[in-house]
Amino acid sequence: MWVEWIALARNFPQGATGTMKSSPTFVIATVSMVALTVAAIDYFRAFNSYNDYRDAANAPVMDLAPITGKEQRFLKEVKEAWTPLNPDQDYYGWIHSCEIAGIEPTVDGLARLLTTEITPFAYWDEEQNLREVSRAATLSQMEIETIDGKLHVGEGIAFIRARDNLIEYYEDTSEGIFFTFYGRGKRAHDE
Repeated sequence: MWVEWIALARNFPQGATGTMKSSPTFVIATVSMVALTVAAIDYFRAFNSYNDYRDAANAPVMDLAPITGKEQRFLKEVKEAWTPLNPDQDYYGWIHSCEIAGIEPTVDGLARLLTTEITPFAYWDEEQNLREVSRAATLSQMEIETIDGKLHVGEGIAFIRARDNLIEYYEDTSEGIFFTFYGRGKRAHDE
C-alpha cells in the first residue's frame, strides 16, 4: 500500500503539469485581486471619513450678504455709538482657522471659509479632498453665533450680527485681519 502511495505521489507532478503552467497566472490574478480589495477598502474608509467631516462641518455656516446702504448706515451707528469691547485685536483664531483650511487669512478668506459649501468627495483629486476635509474639520470645531444667519461683507470689511446688541466686526489691514466686538447697552458687557 505504501508503495502505491509513493508511486502516486511521484506521478502527481507529471500528471498535473497543465495545472502548474497556469499557476503563475493564478497567483498574479489572486495577488492583484487582494491588492485591489485592500485599496478599495481603504478608499471606502477615506470616503466615509470625508463624509463624516463634511456632515459635522454643517457648511455653509452662514449665507453671504453684501453690505448695502442699510448695512453701511448700521455700521456707522455701531462705530459711533456702540462700545468696542476689544478694540482692534488681531483675531488669531480666524487667521489660524483660515491657514489650516488653506485659505488666505483676509476678509475674503473668512467669507470663503464660512459661506462656501464643502465639495463632495473627489474620487481622483486627493489634494482637493485633503484641503476640503481640513476646512470641514476647522468648521466643525467653531462655534459661531448669528441672529440673521449671514456674514455681511463689503470691500475689506465684514460683520456678523451675533446678537441684537453685539456684532463681530472684521477689517483687512496691512498687518492682517483685525476684529472688534461692538456691544450696545449693559447686557453686551455682561454676556
